[in-house]
Amino acid sequence: MSGEVVATFSVTSTPSGGFRFGEHFVPRHVVGTDEFGRTYHATGVTRDATVNTPAGGGNFTMVNRFHIVGTHGAPTFFIKETVHLTVTPSGAVAASFDRFSADCV
Repeated sequence: MSGEVVATFSVTSTPSGGFRFGEHFVPRHVVGTDEFGRTYHATGVTRDATVNTPAGGGNFTMVNRFHIVGTHGAPTFFIKETVHLTVTPSGAVAASFDRFSADCV
């Protein structure tokens, strides 16, 4: 597969004096061909956000939805993941999860 991945990055100060960092990735014109000549297209988005508080705590959330879409009877692959982590100012983990699935249809 070849093509481009468009990336956008941002940093924003919060009213409380912390910061929010964001990343956003989107495949653009990403195409490939298998050994049978079938074409695949990459679609989806990966986004994450990190928030740091002045007191030292914060959170991180990442959402990944990446698809390799097959054409002319080729299979389509789906990757889905959501991750979240919240840390208190004392460094304790208050919430944490990672939900992942991968399917081929």
